[in-house]
Amino acid sequence: MAFFNFFKKQKPDPVVDNDSTATDEKSPDSPNIPRGIFVDDVPPEKEKKGIETILKFVNTDFSRKGYEDALANYDNTHKQARLQIISGQLVCLFKEVTDYYQSEISELNVRITKCTKDGLLDIADKLEKEKNIREEKISELEKMKNDFDANEGYMCIMLRTYEIGFNNGIAAQLLPQKS
Repeated sequence: MAFFNFFKKQKPDPVVDNDSTATDEKSPDSPNIPRGIFVDDVPPEKEKKGIETILKFVNTDFSRKGYEDALANYDNTHKQARLQIISGQLVCLFKEVTDYYQSEISELNVRITKCTKDGLLDIADKLEKEKNIREEKISELEKMKNDFDANEGYMCIMLRTYEIGFNNGIAAQLLPQKS
């Protein structure tokens, strides 16, 4: 019968204090370990998937990368290859963000249909407005993509900063070193 008493005599789990340490009643010699060592109480940063992602990439300063590339290999084909890589990354971002907005529009269409069938017309109108905002974002993305394809406007800032850095790197190699 001692087997059944085993389940009845369990002690409660030790309580963990949020800002100090966990205590263990069984071993008084155990070290006090702060909670912050093992638990990360900081919520993860929400990943942005909209136009902000593209603008962040476009505003990236690639001049240091261009400078370092020129010091390593100042061949023009190397420069053109790196510019194509940067351009390809931006094209992938355009596709990713467009797909994100299109999936949101699809979800909103489903919710609008459901709300309309259920007679929730106020909510359906609000969802329709959100859908229109997403469609405007897609048209803005298309305009940004056209500007990039035409190589004009602020969509080519990262390419220009890379070229400036590359040219500065070449100039640094050609200038005589002071001793």
